[in-house]
Formats: sequence, structure tokens, C-alpha cells
Amino acid sequence: MIDAKPVLQTIALRKQYDMGKAKVEAVAGIDIMVREGEFVALMGPSGCGKSTWLYLLGGLVGATRGAGGVQGTRGTRGPRYISIVSQVVVPLGICALVQAISGLESHNIWQAILIGHMLRCGLSVIRFRQGKWRDIVVDIGPARA
Repeated sequence: MIDAKPVLQTIALRKQYDMGKAKVEAVAGIDIMVREGEFVALMGPSGCGKSTWLYLLGGLVGATRGAGGVQGTRGTRGPRYISIVSQVVVPLGICALVQAISGLESHNIWQAILIGHMLRCGLSVIRFRQGKWRDIVVDIGPARA
């Protein structure tokens, strides 16, 4: 698996919010590399920066310091970017908002997932109409036995 190319990488990624006189560090220097085929679980207590980290990866908020991103998101906003934003960042953001306002119920989760799928359809249509999909190279590689 070491030969597999990185699909997600962050180096000293930080996000700090200025709250008047106080500064809150939501993400404090995350270094991670996830290679193709690896599985990652993001876990932690409420308020530890999980959603902020996903927002940083999805490009929804800018980093205070550091660098990182998802393979295929540099200026092309390709299929991986669309998938992460529509299937992870948006549904989690909706669930967090509903939880903060009124309490989260099962139907809210299904609504968030449905909105994420609708967003994915819309972003995919926009991406297709831009015509840049013609330049995307897909390396299928040899068949596995």
C-alpha cells in the first residue's frame, strides 16, 4: 500500500477563529496522509474540530496556516471534490445546524442525505457542462486476481 498515491494530505493545517478579543483554534496543526485504498475514521468529542477539518478539506473555509487538500481538487473541482462536499461536508453541516437549533431526529438525517445527493447532481451537471471532464485521465491499472 506504500506505493499507492496519496488521495488526501494535510501538512500543519490550522484554523483559528477570532471571537472578539479571544482567539479559538478549531484545528491545531493536523498532519495526515491517506493513500488510495486506505480507510480512515474521524472521531472525537463534540467541538474538537472534526467538522472544521472537513470544511477545510472541502474548501468551504480557508486555513489560517498550513496546506492540504484532496487529490483532484486543484482548480478542476473533480469527482472526488464533489463527492466529499456533497456526501460528507454538507450533510454533516446540516445535521450540526439542526442539532444546534432544535435537536436532531432521524428524519433530519435523511433530509440532510437527500440534500447532499441533490447537490451532487447539481454540481455534476455544472461540472459536465464546463467540458473539463474531457481532460480527466483515469488510470484503471492491471486487473486484480
